[in-house]
Amino acid sequence: MDAISTRKLGKTVGAEVIGVDRDRLLHDEAFPEACLEALDANGVLVFKELYLDDAAQVEFARRLGEVVAVPGHHIPEITEIS
Repeated sequence: MDAISTRKLGKTVGAEVIGVDRDRLLHDEAFPEACLEALDANGVLVFKELYLDDAAQVEFARRLGEVVAVPGHHIPEITEIS
């Protein structure tokens, strides 16, 4: 499966990725490339209600490319945004 489905969130930027579950996010070999293409086309991607734990989020990020760790954070690969 190499394509993903998206739903535009606005006229100029943003799309929701639909029909994706945790298993596909972490194991589908073609998903990272399709995701990066959708990100390039939309600027921002939203994945609703996947309920990923921190480890799964880092694993997915690593599939997309290099992850920069920030020393001093609880989980160095995740930067908290407030």
